[in-house]
Amino acid sequence: MSFPSLVASSFLICLSFNSFAQKEAKEIKTPAPKITENRSRFEQLELFNKVLHLVETQYYRPVSTEKLIEGALKGMMDTLDPHSAFLNKDFFEKMQNDTQGEFGGLGLEVTQREGVIYIITPIDDTPAFRAGILPKDKLVEINHEPIVGMSLEQSIEKMRGKIGEKIHLGVVREGHEGVKHFTLVREIIKVKPVKSELVADQFAYIRLTQFQKRSAESMEEAMKALIKKTEKTGGINGIILDLRSNPGGLLDQAVDVSSLFLKDGIVVSTEARDHQNKDIRYVKKSGFKDLTSPMVVLINGASASASEIVAGALQDYKRAVIMGNDCSIHDS
Repeated sequence: MSFPSLVASSFLICLSFNSFAQKEAKEIKTPAPKITENRSRFEQLELFNKVLHLVETQYYRPVSTEKLIEGALKGMMDTLDPHSAFLNKDFFEKMQNDTQGEFGGLGLEVTQREGVIYIITPIDDTPAFRAGILPKDKLVEINHEPIVGMSLEQSIEKMRGKIGEKIHLGVVREGHEGVKHFTLVREIIKVKPVKSELVADQFAYIRLTQFQKRSAESMEEAMKALIKKTEKTGGINGIILDLRSNPGGLLDQAVDVSSLFLKDGIVVSTEARDHQNKDIRYVKKSGFKDLTSPMVVLINGASASASEIVAGALQDYKRAVIMGNDCSIHDS
């Protein structure tokens, strides 16, 4: 099919949609005593079904019904807020693999707001981290091609690839003119969720980089190791939990991490519009706990999701002092 005929076909379809939409609007505006919410929903679903049928039967080439419906679902979620999204099977499986703590890529946590891809944080000791990419950078180019209008899933897919291959990223950074360019090499990303050390021989410093599988278990192991190191000097005198630039992760790990420092109570609860529909996560009462050591939690503007849950729970129960601000930690 030539380009002119392609344009004509698309134009005719648009006309069909417009006239159809006008016809539907007239039908809906027909005087009626009362239109219930359920009836209105069924009318809109009927409209959706008719538009779907028009695309399937009148578009200039065959299209996948599955892709059409998937696109409609993504569009529906996009109308809610920047944090709500529809994940198809493939993307969900990739996300599940990422939370296992090992995957191929660059080591970037990204999100999308108003069509712009933002860097949440580079993961410690990964190509992105070593290259100097920072939280709040805006991703604008991948392999010298602009990604304006590209979905989050498409952008992530373009950044994935064979291990050892080079990839170019272009970012816009607040306070800097023009586009900053980075060349990175893909590698197996093995995320070590916990790093720990003694500060001044008496304070336990624990950095939690991500709430992935076994994060709480790794934190428990780190705590026990630091306690053992200080046995002869009276034990640890305080805990510094570093959640800066931690983008979050698994909810059950947020509960387990909180449970290491809390005796009992609610860690987080979610209440829907139906007040009877609640999801309440409680502190786990068994297992290792440190309930007495003075504690400080470090956060910043890139501490999100599960990090906020843990920091909030420890603050609510007056178990820890929260320190930080809403700025990215450029100097840390």
